[in-house]
Amino acid sequence: CYHTLTKGDMLVKNIINMLSNSKQMDHLNCSEFMFKNISPRIIGVLSYLFNLAICEGVFPKCLKIGTVTPLFKGEVQSELNNYRPISKIGVMAKIFEKNF
Repeated sequence: CYHTLTKGDMLVKNIINMLSNSKQMDHLNCSEFMFKNISPRIIGVLSYLFNLAICEGVFPKCLKIGTVTPLFKGEVQSELNNYRPISKIGVMAKIFEKNF
C-alpha cells in the first residue's frame, strides 16, 4: 500500500534518484544501488526520521561514522603534506546531508 507523497517525501525521493548506482557497501551494509531500489517503500519513513532528527536536534550516532582515506597528491610519498583526506559517509547520512 502506497501513501500520497508530501513535499518532504518528494525531496527525499529526488535526492535518492540523484544517487549513483554504486553497489559499494557502507558501514551499515547499505549501498546507493540498494536505496534506489527500495526507495518507493521507505521514502515516507526516511522523511519522517529526517524531520524528527531536525525537530529534536539529534543526529543519530550511527550516521556520524565515516571512513577517511588518505589520497596521494603527488611528489614524495613519504611526506604527509602530499596527501589529502577523503571522507566517505554512509548512504543515509549522504541523503540527510543533501536534504537539509
